[in-house]
Amino acid sequence: MLSYLFPNFLSDEKEFDEAVRYWSSLCDEILSKYGQSGVWELWLNHDPATIDQDDDNFSIYSLISNNRKKGLIIHQQDPKVHTKWEVAAWTKEYERESDEFWASVYLVFNCNLSQKNAEVFREIFDRWVQPDCDKDKIEATITELLG
Repeated sequence: MLSYLFPNFLSDEKEFDEAVRYWSSLCDEILSKYGQSGVWELWLNHDPATIDQDDDNFSIYSLISNNRKKGLIIHQQDPKVHTKWEVAAWTKEYERESDEFWASVYLVFNCNLSQKNAEVFREIFDRWVQPDCDKDKIEATITELLG
């Protein structure tokens, strides 16, 4: 049986903040590895006061890289609600708007947060930040790693 990290993040503000710091640290680790810390920036500000207790698919962390036209959205699920599967990933594409705030293609990572799923995230995000990785390549990676 998996042990979940921050399983009460939706009901405990302190645990929510710890989960956000955890995701931030994972992303920073990978971005630093490739000298991309300044290339990606926080996208949405997720405030624990805005948590909808009925939202079992909560977007907890997100980044964008405008010059690469890429983004990242992380959904952390409540492991008490989502018991049928642990992790999924996909891409979501937006039309590029005149506002520089929008990236074009987002990697969406959705999971019950465990150490094992964090390792899967590391591998997928590591590939996503590569300059030559596009939508087709990351979708092939997702298929390779998640089936």
